[in-house]
Amino acid sequence: MRAFTEKLLYLRKKQGLTQEALSKALFIERPTYTNYERGRRVPPYEIIVRIADFYNVSLDYLLREDYELYLSHQLTIIDKILSVLKQLDTTGLEDSFSHVRYLLALQKMHKKRTGR
Repeated sequence: MRAFTEKLLYLRKKQGLTQEALSKALFIERPTYTNYERGRRVPPYEIIVRIADFYNVSLDYLLREDYELYLSHQLTIIDKILSVLKQLDTTGLEDSFSHVRYLLALQKMHKKRTGR
């Protein structure tokens, strides 16, 4: 859970927010948020989703301790898929390539927003 609390602190500081301002934005009490950020309490699922939505990050980013490894693994899978697709008959595959490019763009935007 340490990675989660570190990410909460990192994201809040990156946005230049106080715990008070963030807790108001999340519709929770400041001491409750402080407990989440310090790892004294684990937020319920609904609050974790609210936090992810507020910062526009994925739940994977917030909750996975191995997020960087996970992203690396996902990129490896995408590379393998692209390699296989390039070897196939290209008739009708442009949509598949477009979708993969879209997923890569989303991932790039996410990295830019989170600084990771």
